[in-house]
Amino acid sequence: MPLTLNDALVQPIVSSGFNATSGATSLGSATTAGNTLLIAAATYGTTGISTPSGYTADQPTNVATQKVYFFRKSNIGASETLPTLSTGASTQKTVWFALELVGLELVAPKDVVSAIATATAQSLATATIGGVYYDCIGFCLHLAQNGSSTTPPTWSGQVAPWIEQAEQGQADATTSIGAALSAWAPQQVASLTGCSADSSLGANGPLAAVAVKYVVAGSKTATDLRYFTGFEFGTTAGIATGVSGSRLFEAVSGSPTITTSTPRNGSYCLELPDTAVAHNLTWPNVPITVGSGGKSPSRVCFRFVGNLPTSDTEVCSLEPSGVVLDTVVRYRAASSKIGVQVGSNTEQLSAATIQADTWYALDLELDPGSSASAPHTVSWQLDGVEQTPATHTTNTPVLTGVVLRIGRTTAAAPGCLVRYDDCLIAGRRGNYPLGDHKVVLLTVDPAGTLSVIGSTANFNTFTANGTMSAWNATTARDAIDEVPPTIGASADGLAQVTTATNDSVKIPMTTYAAQAGEAIRAVRMLACGWAAGTQAKTLAFSGYSGSEAGHGTQLFALADPLFDNSTTTPAWCCRIFSPTDGWTQAKLDALEFRMGLSDDATPDVGIHAVYAEVAVQTASSQPMFGMAGDVQVTAAYDPLSGGILALTTATPEGKATTLHYEVSGTPTDVVVAAASSDTQVIGAPDAPTVGYVAIYPDPEGVADT
Repeated sequence: MPLTLNDALVQPIVSSGFNATSGATSLGSATTAGNTLLIAAATYGTTGISTPSGYTADQPTNVATQKVYFFRKSNIGASETLPTLSTGASTQKTVWFALELVGLELVAPKDVVSAIATATAQSLATATIGGVYYDCIGFCLHLAQNGSSTTPPTWSGQVAPWIEQAEQGQADATTSIGAALSAWAPQQVASLTGCSADSSLGANGPLAAVAVKYVVAGSKTATDLRYFTGFEFGTTAGIATGVSGSRLFEAVSGSPTITTSTPRNGSYCLELPDTAVAHNLTWPNVPITVGSGGKSPSRVCFRFVGNLPTSDTEVCSLEPSGVVLDTVVRYRAASSKIGVQVGSNTEQLSAATIQADTWYALDLELDPGSSASAPHTVSWQLDGVEQTPATHTTNTPVLTGVVLRIGRTTAAAPGCLVRYDDCLIAGRRGNYPLGDHKVVLLTVDPAGTLSVIGSTANFNTFTANGTMSAWNATTARDAIDEVPPTIGASADGLAQVTTATNDSVKIPMTTYAAQAGEAIRAVRMLACGWAAGTQAKTLAFSGYSGSEAGHGTQLFALADPLFDNSTTTPAWCCRIFSPTDGWTQAKLDALEFRMGLSDDATPDVGIHAVYAEVAVQTASSQPMFGMAGDVQVTAAYDPLSGGILALTTATPEGKATTLHYEVSGTPTDVVVAAASSDTQVIGAPDAPTVGYVAIYPDPEGVADT
């Protein structure tokens, strides 16, 4: 269950103050080992408060006379001695609040911090608080200086969801300060309004405030998929051609193919041949932030075709930047198991053996450690079952990123075909395990109408790999909808033919209707490019999900996409499209891509085809209440946000019921007859959206209809 402030606060908040160069802080009771200490402090004067030894300062640098601080110490000891706060040689008014918290993340608990706000008016608000975690606790500290009285200012009017927890004042011989500590415990990622409060001083200020959001241990983050594919574009033509970081794959070795045989999902999957050659594909480097809990979750689904490999065979590898410390996943022929090994350290084998002609899902997470000497750990799951982590404990350079390589780097033939599908890599901790995903393909809407922002005279369609014709919306739509794209002498498409930096083509896409228990995670645009020649030219791509202004959200900034008229290896432009606050069904239904804005359309430049690959995650289903043989309600939960995606009610013979649930305060009642089942698709983006669920059994066994 999500952690609330009442859950987190171990003992009552203690506050006090001093008018001196230093002052001690304390709590009412002894601390408990493993918890977190938080000290919110404020001072008024020329010098700031020094960060206590063993603590981390979690706020931006103060620049004004009025200064506000959050100092944190994680994983404390039992009966921890709290620090003395020091303002150096300056005697000045200082106040503090001490909190002991349980349940916070211990490695990198700070999600986000607002900028320090200052003012001289009566009211002051911090900036909007964003962040990426679903389950957090936020704290805000407001400070006011009364320059004409020893009566400390007070605070009021905090706007929900902020709730004031404590106030503290301090005076010298002629002046005073007053501070208020407020908090909230959200269960969603959506940006929340900054903390606003009113001082008792009118316009006498000055004021200062800062807010910090902390992460609950084990809380999940919004999806940060950097690259993913189900190989649904159906071709290896140009698979590593285009601008670095924007092509389908960064590099290819050997001769992978894409096949329609036994895909895990959809119509296509990747196949690596059984030849004595290194066959593999790699995506670009995904950054890792060391020292702030940065990790790199990934997922690879694989299948050995016909029989198991006759020798040890690489399945995939994680290759950190700048170090020889690869994480290699292998099939081990001697044990028929999967092994994971970091560098030359001990390999860890899967608990289960592997079977031929079976799809397996491998979840990996590389944790580079908090410093160069900390252990590097790879956590992993096979088909959702956690395995023994693989580690490396020697000193290594600091890691900055990781590359996912799909396939094998050795020339040894495995003795069978190896297929891959639904592969993903993310750039944010809190996404592991990525869990069950499928990647579906969206194409140009066959019933949609392409339209031009600007003048249609600036765009043409083409056939025969370069025979240009005047713009026609239907012809343009039908020229870019093939899967896989038509490459060769008969290639067709659309192009910008005249410089027009404010003109683009709007391309509506098909949609995917998320089923009960599915969550739309990410969208990746795949544009197969064309140009009349190899000379320098420019083009831009953007995305639209229903509310963006102008040409939409920029995906590929105006630049040379390296497109040409190759009949064998077309360049691709591929970019993740992430609208504000993530994807919903309505946003996916409105999906459009936009192409154009060229400031150098010589030679003509455009596309053969454009697609969207959509990553869809399967929910985790859990009984909500009831039991087998009786009325039972099962909820499908979003694995990241905890939001209820669907509610399924099952009734036995002779027992009808009414399901009652409330979405954002709006009630719904559903009659479920005896000996039947009903599923309500809700699609809640977070836990608070569904505020109440209940069943009301019909004592007569037949519900009203």
